[in-house]
Amino acid sequence: ETSRCGVFSFPSCYDLNNVYVVIIVEKTLTEDGELEMYWNKNDDIARDISKCRSRAGRAADRLGSFLTPFAFGVAPLVKIIGSDSPSVPSSRAAQIPLFKFLPGEGDRQILNHIMAMSCPRGNFSTLNKASEVARDGTALMVLRNFGFLGIHSTIARNSKLARDRLVDFTGEIQVRRKLKEEEIPCLDNDGGQVATVQRWHENFVAELTSNGGRNLSSTKDHSLYTQELASIPLATTQINSKSLKELKPGTHFHTSFCNELLLQPYNIENCPKRNVCIKMEVARHYFSDDLNAMVVVPMSPSIHNPRRGPFLVREVFTTCAYHKVDPFFTDEFKVKLPLGDLSHKNEGDLVLVFTAYHVSVKEKKKWTLKHSCESTEAYSPLEQIGCGILPLSVGEKASYLIENGIHAVKLNYKSRKVGGHEAEDEQHQQKAYLKPHARVLEPIVISSEASLSDNETCPEDDNSRGEETSIQPSDI
Repeated sequence: ETSRCGVFSFPSCYDLNNVYVVIIVEKTLTEDGELEMYWNKNDDIARDISKCRSRAGRAADRLGSFLTPFAFGVAPLVKIIGSDSPSVPSSRAAQIPLFKFLPGEGDRQILNHIMAMSCPRGNFSTLNKASEVARDGTALMVLRNFGFLGIHSTIARNSKLARDRLVDFTGEIQVRRKLKEEEIPCLDNDGGQVATVQRWHENFVAELTSNGGRNLSSTKDHSLYTQELASIPLATTQINSKSLKELKPGTHFHTSFCNELLLQPYNIENCPKRNVCIKMEVARHYFSDDLNAMVVVPMSPSIHNPRRGPFLVREVFTTCAYHKVDPFFTDEFKVKLPLGDLSHKNEGDLVLVFTAYHVSVKEKKKWTLKHSCESTEAYSPLEQIGCGILPLSVGEKASYLIENGIHAVKLNYKSRKVGGHEAEDEQHQQKAYLKPHARVLEPIVISSEASLSDNETCPEDDNSRGEETSIQPSDI
């Protein structure tokens, strides 16, 4: 199980007056009409709580794997914790009002709300409007300010709010309080897997985590822990251009180094379907001579799981906006990069695979996280729109990681399981299944008679499948 407590740090050069606490509330994907009970105070649907709970349960059984944001809250950090550095950890509880979040509009509406709230009489108020207040919704958040006391203060015994252990940003190492009567030899970090910290922290023990530090639901030990949310550098990124596509990150000075990659799907363009979500995978990409086709082989679980369950997973999904064309996303994914070469002669190049799906909301097909959208196609509410790859390596002989910034991905393929007509004999069929979970990428054939504008002007419902209309490749 994941933790409800997170800890983060930021450079002392930051101006607290420009730092805001943002909360985004998500729920299971349903029809747009069911969101009115959260937004509209006069909505008649919310009067019968039993019916609402029953409908929510059925929606969770049918589409529990897909979420949609519907509310957000914003609060200035300085008004909660103050601007002074405390000599002892100080705690504050804040009731943050929730506002209407339009699914598919991205984080621009949050920025507009902050600008309108911070400058109510300025020039920004005419361009940026504050969002509507949700239906009597508030979020209670408890914030603790540790100042310069050190991150280990989150697990100190001198507070009732202290946690038992602190899991680092990578989920690989944790620091916990030393148990009474526990004797651990003082080993340095290179001499063993368990190490006690320096003598002035002799009550703490640093060790490797199990399952990323998460609590196991099968055990009775539900100790509370806190998760490091981000490892932030001392210098901020300087934006040299007003255009988001011309983002040029500045120089960083990092206090720690992690072999992790942060990804933020921004939006999808030129997509004729609605109810769109994006699946992301880490895979090896190569051309198979036996199959005479491009093949992607998903890597072992290497993506941090943003939900309950195992620590690392093979695939993750973005949120989904109901009946929204070309939606914007607010998701962020964290990937563990391999320690080997990004580009391998025999195994192929390391790539990110993005697959766009249309989610059928009205069809009552159950699909859970245990199912794979390729292996249980008959039970899946997903219809594949397109697939694209983003190479993570640059260069041929000595490959290195791609630069930070905006990267466009063309969804000009359709992926399918390896097998079938491309394996002509038993020998080729055996070779085709040497790579588990391998999939073939087939180019999307574009018809010159079909135009994107025609597809966009004709609204689609959940039952439309588009067999008679050619699909243009989309961009993400």
